[in-house]
Amino acid sequence: MDRPSTGVDPLDELLGGLGVGDNVVWQAADPADVEPFVQALLRSARGTTPLTYLSLRLPPAGVLDRFGPVWDPDRFILLDGWTGGARARRGSGGPAAGSASPARVRRLKDPADMDQVNRELAEIEEELGPGARYVFDDLTSMQRLWGPQAALALFLRVCPRLYQQRTVAYWLLERDAHPPAFLARLAEITQVVLDLDAAPAGPDEHILRVVKADGHPPVVTGRTLSYVAGDGGIDVRGRAVDTQERIGEQVRAQRIAAGLSQAELARRIGISPSALSQVERGRHGLSGETLTRLWAILGVPFGPGPGASPAAPAYRLARRGARQPVTPGAGIGGETVLQDPSGLAMHMLTFAAGGSGRRPFETKQPELVLVLDGALELQLGQTTHTLQQGDAILLSTQPLTGWRNPTDAPARVLWQLLPR
Repeated sequence: MDRPSTGVDPLDELLGGLGVGDNVVWQAADPADVEPFVQALLRSARGTTPLTYLSLRLPPAGVLDRFGPVWDPDRFILLDGWTGGARARRGSGGPAAGSASPARVRRLKDPADMDQVNRELAEIEEELGPGARYVFDDLTSMQRLWGPQAALALFLRVCPRLYQQRTVAYWLLERDAHPPAFLARLAEITQVVLDLDAAPAGPDEHILRVVKADGHPPVVTGRTLSYVAGDGGIDVRGRAVDTQERIGEQVRAQRIAAGLSQAELARRIGISPSALSQVERGRHGLSGETLTRLWAILGVPFGPGPGASPAAPAYRLARRGARQPVTPGAGIGGETVLQDPSGLAMHMLTFAAGGSGRRPFETKQPELVLVLDGALELQLGQTTHTLQQGDAILLSTQPLTGWRNPTDAPARVLWQLLPR
């Protein structure tokens, strides 16, 4: 599946593209400030991708007045839960009143009933299937209708479902209308948080800041874009320098101050001159060990003093979007879910139907195997064990010699290497 697009090329570049399954929370002083980015998303989906727009902030005619030029009446659904002013309640579909172009409009049966809204959203999710787009306009209106706890409860129900469906969803909100605990809980669950604010340069210029971007390169968080939104779309004025670029600038400045050529410094830290050139231009980073050696050679203080021992992290979080593919052997594919310096490694593996082969990992570590789907035979010397769905085996001292999938369906297995 191609990486989804925001419809704004500089924003795609800033984020490294949207991730499949991303829920994007847009924080702004006014949700209307997000509309240019919503329009860009609708434009990118038009003609190719189904989309549902849940409107609680605007009447259907208001939505179509704003987004009519990019609205796809064949693929887009306008879910009407408008909370303000007089509402048209007759009919369950057909053209939106006051709109010049027809649209598929569904009226929420009872917008004030959060559970009913959740059920109707679940029906649409099943109808559209994986890969669809969603716009929720907006969480602030949900809070006004149901209260903070119920609005948060809907988000906590819908966000994981859409992630599993590998969709892209935009959630708009008025930043100052929500309790801090509400915003903190949203940020904890969602994949991406983007914040819009006025720029000091002038009333028309805004700053977009990446507050959170799970599953994206680490350097993405904290990046900013300055832009002006107008009838012609989004005019990007500049992108702030990110951490990797700032480090590159510092490396170059300190190298020159030390009187070293790129070739000499690269030789002394054990990398190629072209790799160092990429570092200085902010294109690539260095490992922690290499960067520490570089600062030491340049005489720049870095990190804790001698004898200091860093505290071990209290936990290790592994996001789905950061998984790496792994192919331990013929007939086996999958991805690494989590790895830890202690030696712990967790892999989600798929064993081909009817396939067989040698042990996936040549290791002396204990191995824990759990069959999630299908069946798998494991050969331990002269003994063979058949594991069905839900069965597990811990291999501590008995070495595994081979495997076989005896069925005509792939077997999904969680395979863990445990610390010794």
